[in-house]
Amino acid sequence: MKQPRFWLVVFFLFVVGSWASSLFNLETLAQPVFREGNQMMENWRFRYMERTESENFSLLHPGERREEAAAVLDVAERIYTQLTADYALPQDQLITIVLFPDRTSMQERFGWHYGQSATGVYYGGVIYLLSPDDWSNAAAIPPLSDINAWKQYFYRQGPLAHELAHYYLDQMANGNFPRWYTEGFAQWIEYELIGYEWLEPHNVLHEEPLYDYDQLSRSFDQLHNQALAYRQSFMWYRYLLEEYGEEKMDELHALMRRRWPFSTAWKAVYGQTEAKLLNEWKQKVKSEEIR
Repeated sequence: MKQPRFWLVVFFLFVVGSWASSLFNLETLAQPVFREGNQMMENWRFRYMERTESENFSLLHPGERREEAAAVLDVAERIYTQLTADYALPQDQLITIVLFPDRTSMQERFGWHYGQSATGVYYGGVIYLLSPDDWSNAAAIPPLSDINAWKQYFYRQGPLAHELAHYYLDQMANGNFPRWYTEGFAQWIEYELIGYEWLEPHNVLHEEPLYDYDQLSRSFDQLHNQALAYRQSFMWYRYLLEEYGEEKMDELHALMRRRWPFSTAWKAVYGQTEAKLLNEWKQKVKSEEIR
């Protein structure tokens, strides 16, 4: 009777979290329940995998990838130490990571179509990683036999800093941020910790028609030029830090932690709407030819 009972608990937590969030718009109250349900579900879904733990992480991985799992955990702990120098994370639980050996298994987990992929995903309290063996540039990655070079490459090019930033925001404010903001913040953390920024010919800001605020806030994931949407969210977030200071951003986060609606908190901190500040920044982008 243990397995049916387990699944009833998981199903109840997952459904209650999702139902309350969608029906009553109580995302910040339902999110901890949803995270708990998703973590329990993933532990069951990937029960065939081996589990390797470090001080702050619990990694589920194929049994034949023990060496890779140990290297991933070393990198995760390195990034965790950097992040928690400025941002507090819960100390009472290990962060669950799932390591997929190939693109297909990751696509199956998320119901993605062929060709849709990512090297990392954060969802419901869990970080999902694609093994570098199946990255599009896998040929450039050092072999695991050169373990230090492999770890340095994974540290610099991998998605852990980005996904751990998403984990932090979710834990801190329980999903109380719009998508554009979470992506701007996560890219800022990447840039600060490992020096990475996403640049390509189609997301040079001053050469492209920039999205307005309604587009960013209401349909971020459906925007045609995703590279531009990500770049715009990152550079606007960076502008806010540089122009108005970290103190303002800390104030915003404090209000979000108290479950203020985002637009209300924004106006209280910055004294004007998101759209007005975005337009202010867009003019600067064009006049100064910001990339």
